[in-house]
Amino acid sequence: MSLGLDGGEVPQMLVQAAFAAGAVPDDADPEEFVSAPENNHGKSQEEIIEDGIKQMIERDEEGDFTAAGTPDRRKLAKVIGGPVTAAELDAAWKKLNEPV
Repeated sequence: MSLGLDGGEVPQMLVQAAFAAGAVPDDADPEEFVSAPENNHGKSQEEIIEDGIKQMIERDEEGDFTAAGTPDRRKLAKVIGGPVTAAELDAAWKKLNEPV
């Protein structure tokens, strides 16, 4: 990972901080790095997960859903920018599929 206009290498002890600040490795596609939505203030984890699932449905990317038709938990974690437990995914998925 390079730092600054001169392309100097990021010291190993600062790599994690660089990632947290939004840095992307030189050899990576910046499109692969998805950050959490900025409007999550005041939302519960369940609401954030539901919003992430809705984004996955709308973007309709290959691999976002398993063969069983449920959201891929790893892909969802990238969409929302944080970890998702199986129980959280299951609860949000059930809620989104409830008849209105």
